[in-house]
This record gives sequence, structure tokens and C-alpha cells, in this order.
Amino acid sequence: MGESISFTVAKTCFYTEGGGQVSDTGTVTTKTGKIDVTGVSRHTRERGGGDPPIDLVVHTGKVVQGEIQPGSSCTLRVSPTRVSTMKNHTVTHMMNWALREVLGEHVQQKGSLVDPDKTRFDLSHDAQISDEELARVEALVNKMIADDLPVFAEEVKEAKAREIDTLRAVFGEKYPEVVRVISIGKPVGELLADPKNPEWMKYAVEFCGGTHVKHTGEISRFRFIEESAVAKGVRRVTGVTGERAKQAEDDATALVRLLKEAGGIEGEGLPQRIAEIVAVMGQTELPVVEKARMRDDLAKLQERAKVAQKQAAKAGAADLMVKTDELLAGAERVGGVAIICSHMGEAAVPQLRAACDSLRSRAGSAAIFLTAQQGGKVLLLAAVTKDVIGRGIKAGDLVKAVAPIVGGKGGGKPDMAQGGGSDVAKVNEAVREAGAWLRERLGE
Repeated sequence: MGESISFTVAKTCFYTEGGGQVSDTGTVTTKTGKIDVTGVSRHTRERGGGDPPIDLVVHTGKVVQGEIQPGSSCTLRVSPTRVSTMKNHTVTHMMNWALREVLGEHVQQKGSLVDPDKTRFDLSHDAQISDEELARVEALVNKMIADDLPVFAEEVKEAKAREIDTLRAVFGEKYPEVVRVISIGKPVGELLADPKNPEWMKYAVEFCGGTHVKHTGEISRFRFIEESAVAKGVRRVTGVTGERAKQAEDDATALVRLLKEAGGIEGEGLPQRIAEIVAVMGQTELPVVEKARMRDDLAKLQERAKVAQKQAAKAGAADLMVKTDELLAGAERVGGVAIICSHMGEAAVPQLRAACDSLRSRAGSAAIFLTAQQGGKVLLLAAVTKDVIGRGIKAGDLVKAVAPIVGGKGGGKPDMAQGGGSDVAKVNEAVREAGAWLRERLGE
């Protein structure tokens, strides 16, 4: 048990990887053991001696119970995820048709990947597909889903099938003499009876050997979640169906509501709410069209927040300057040196520096220690005049001595030094300690 295994069976109900669709997964059970099948692929083995090669369907997986004996009878069960893959494969055909309808006849399939989670489709197109174009494609596909169209499959000769005007085939792909035709909404026999009828351009018709739903209504819903460039002249779109598409729409609705609520927030709370919304958007799968609209709304909010922050900064700077006047007027002097230690409230480093410079230039001889809060953190700034440095008192030493009180550290030049910490509750204690440190060294 636990070993990896590759094996073949006389008959299999597992779909083999091909045509852009991943293989089925599931289980194979014998009387003595059980295998989790993780992949199925087709291989050709040469026999030699002029005999034709043998086509083999090889299953790979891991033994999860007991042991597996060659030649045993077995029961094969395909995982229910095949249902999701079928929905995604059928919607790929519908999307291919709708992309041609919206973007033009030049659209050709350049690659695809269909699995239980998504459909990923590469197409020839020289420009980014606009949000408006993506919305039109989605509308066409969802109309086909709402109409609950039947899905027809029939094997016919390739040459005959190619006469159908609307038929899509992968350019450069080699097909066998007899091909399987998938037609959504119109029986293949009717298409073949009048292959040049322009009415058939309304239907999605392709060569395909993959698995599909019986009716388009089973798909429930379709949305694009990504559009990007792959190479020059090649774009990639990724879509989701069913519950995953509905979840993307529900999440988008919830985010739109958050953006609308954020529009009513004033002051300092707006930047924080914007940051929260950006974080949620980055972690949430959203439809491309709604996401683009949300980015526009978010940009407007961010611009409004910038203006508000600039206005607040100007107002805060003015308030700080008023407070510096008060501090200077009430400063105690020790040995002829003005000792100015104070907590300045909410402020940024540039504002704190401006306050220090103002005090130092006007005080004559001064030792200054200012603190402030910003974003839940403590800012520390110390400044001394040249004569104070001459007495052996340095700004860097003061910050180093006091910063640990607020759970931080700092340092700098003798004339000005900066620090920070995380314990806002102890900011007043730090201010008192700075004053005591200065008085002791200035001789009181």
C-alpha cells in the first residue's frame, strides 16, 4: 500500500487526457486492494515483426488499500468531478463561438485547458479584449445556458463535416477520417443536410472527443475571471461555471457594498478601510468585468483619501507649530539649557522634525525630546544644539536610552536622532524618563 502504480484494463470508462481536457480521476477496486487514479493517458507501443502497433490506455495512481495483483477483476468508478469538467468543456465551445461573434471571424483557437475548476482558452487576437467585449461574450454564453439548448454528438466523415460553415476546428490539427462533431442547439444531421445554410452561424459546432453535458442549462452560470496576453497576437481568457461563477458574483456584490459604505467614511478611517478592501480584492476570485469597475471606484476613493490626508497633514502641522510656541514659552532651563520634552499626539516624522527644528532654532541653547503616534506606533525624535553637544550630551545617546521603554530602539547623530517603538501606552513614561536623563547630565 502507498506505492505508485501504472496499469491497463481490458475496458475503461475513464476519459483519457486529450484535446485540452484533463483525464478523469477516480478509483479502481479489486478483491485485494484499491487504487486512487490520478491520471489516464493514451500510449502507442510498437510490436515489431511487421505487426501494427498497439494503442494502450494507461492509468496511473497510488495504491491506497491492500495490494493489487495482476490479472484481477476490477471495478472502475469515475470521480464526480467529471460533471464539472463536462460543464466547463461544453461552455468552452459556447465561449469559442461567442468570442468569434463579438471579436470577429479572425478568432482562432490557439490552445485550451479544461478541468473541473475552469476553462482556459487561448485565441488569436491582436489587442486586449475590453471589459465591454468580455461582457458581451458572457451575455451570449449565459443566454445559451438560459435557453437550455440540447447538446448533440455524432460521428461523421471529416470531409463531410468540414462543409458546415460554422464548424470550428483547431488550425493545423490532424483529424482522423471519421470525426466526432459536437453541435449545441441543432442536430448534426440537420447541419449536414444543408451545410451552407447561413442560419447555422448561430450555433457552436466543433470537432471534439471530450465529455459534455446533455443540455446547456446544466451549466447554470458562466463568468470570466481573467483576461491576459500570452504572446504577440494571442490572448488568454479563463472562465468558471456553476457554483464557482455564482460565488464570484456574490463576492463581487459584497465588495461593491463595502466600496459604497467606504464612500460615506470621512477622515482617518477611510485609508484603513481602503486597505482592507484592497486586501480582500487580492484574495478573492472575481468576475473580470466587475473587478474593473471596482478598481475605478477604488481609485476615486484613494484619490479622495490622498486629498484628505494632505489636508489633515497641513492642519496637523499647523497645530504642532502652535504647540511648539507653547512648549518654548513654558520650557524649564537647567544650566542655561532649555529642556523641552513632550508628547505631540498624532504626527508623522516630517512634522516632528519640523517641530524640533523650530524649537532648536528659537531656543538658543536647547535639548529637545519629542514623541508622536502614527499607525499605532510610537515615533521618537531628539535634537540638541551645538553647545549641548560640547557638554557631552548627544541626541543619539538619549534616544538609545529611552527607546526600550516603548519597546523599541533608535539612534542617530549627536545633533539629531530618531527612534520608534510599539508600546503606545508607555509614551508618557518615555517623555518623563527623557527629561530626567537630561536634567541629570546638565547638572541638576
